[in-house]
Amino acid sequence: MDKFDIKTITLDYLLTTPLGENLVKLKSLYEKIQENIYAMAENDDPDKLKQLKMGTILTFAVIGKVIEGKDPQKFSKEDWKDIAEAVSEYAIKMDGRDYSAFVFSLYSRYIDGSANYKITDFSAELVENQSWPGNYNTTGTIVSFICKREMFKTLARGIRGGVSTFRTMADILCEDIGFVYAGVITAAGANITLLIEPFGAMSERKAIGAVEPDWADYIKPGAGAETVNLGSGDVVIDYKFGRINEKRSREEFNNSTTRKYYMRNMSSSGVEIRINGRVLCYNLFNEIWGIEKHNSYNYLLVIVNIKSDDRNKLPKTRTSKNGLREGDSKLEKLFDWIRSNMHEPKKDLSLADHETDLFQELKRNKEIYNPDPNKVIDTEMHVFTATGESKDRVRIDLYEKTTTGITIYEGKKEVTTSKDVYQLRMYWDGLVYDGITPTKGILVASNNPDSVKALIQIVNTMQDASGNNYVFETKTWEELGINLSRPVHN
Repeated sequence: MDKFDIKTITLDYLLTTPLGENLVKLKSLYEKIQENIYAMAENDDPDKLKQLKMGTILTFAVIGKVIEGKDPQKFSKEDWKDIAEAVSEYAIKMDGRDYSAFVFSLYSRYIDGSANYKITDFSAELVENQSWPGNYNTTGTIVSFICKREMFKTLARGIRGGVSTFRTMADILCEDIGFVYAGVITAAGANITLLIEPFGAMSERKAIGAVEPDWADYIKPGAGAETVNLGSGDVVIDYKFGRINEKRSREEFNNSTTRKYYMRNMSSSGVEIRINGRVLCYNLFNEIWGIEKHNSYNYLLVIVNIKSDDRNKLPKTRTSKNGLREGDSKLEKLFDWIRSNMHEPKKDLSLADHETDLFQELKRNKEIYNPDPNKVIDTEMHVFTATGESKDRVRIDLYEKTTTGITIYEGKKEVTTSKDVYQLRMYWDGLVYDGITPTKGILVASNNPDSVKALIQIVNTMQDASGNNYVFETKTWEELGINLSRPVHN
């Protein structure tokens, strides 16, 4: 099959198919796009390049509005505002490779929009000695493109250990597509096959399955659907609020396993928003609840799929269609709806990976519930400061000063040992060395063995450098009001 120039093919497509009155009007604008792109490739002047980029983005933004069915002569102030934002965000602020990728995405959007029109008088060339690559139907759509290896390798960004082989990067692409279009795939809206053709090796076809979470259980409001007006008419919101299990480690081209998604960690939990089955954004916390991601929220997943055939009823997407536009009123109403169903997620402290997190929670509780107006609750208190040597300084896990005295804490998330008893004694001795008289020392864990309790009884018979007896005791996290069981969402 002969190779064709994409510019020639596209212009012929515009000229020979009735795409509608508005698209015909934009023939000259499309030619200008191509001139701009070609000129950019041969012009290194920064100011000239920026002007060309602005012209390209402006043209595509106008075409995007026409694809939505709008007449350029009747654009509203909101339309021109959207166009101006696109030029500012993508032509002025974006440089280099990211800009090139963005232009490609806009071009794809234009072709997608054109496909909504009925095509007549279409002719195709018979391709001989080449079978249809799809697995499920005798017809379909083939999407192919060429990119530099460096661009392709960006699929592996953030993956531990790095990725270099073509096959592994193709596997990552398989997982990404299965995640982004999971809602479409599960609804039988698309059967997607990945054709892999490594250089010098046999080609392979891999069916792309939906990447879905492994739900442990649902939490209120559970799973269901609700009709909601986000500001311009009713849409249907399919939702799932729940806890997830960690999925099995990735097996090549098996989308029931994972290396990136639904791993029950800080990068794959939170709120995921889809529109008609396609992911637009995920891993949201601060945007909705004003709280930062933390290990204790790793259990939580909220999936919201907004369904409507009327794009005017949906939250606005970025011009590149790869996310939702911040500040959009419909998006803010969606966030309100999520908060109305879950005011704020509860921490699962059993997921805390260190006792430091537990002491922070204990500090917060004491600051809230201890009525002493002069209390001092500190997790950054250091001892042995009187030596004048920074290397001698030791941080106490928790320091609490009230009108009844000074209590210090040492702890472990799970089980204490004899070493922890002497760590607590070091805190005590450090305070005495600095001229501070402690009142009590508490050793805290989920479990304090009898051997530790026996050692504490021995230490309590001893005296510190001031001649006062040590006063140590053991507590569990539960006794101190820290619940390490799963949170209950009412």
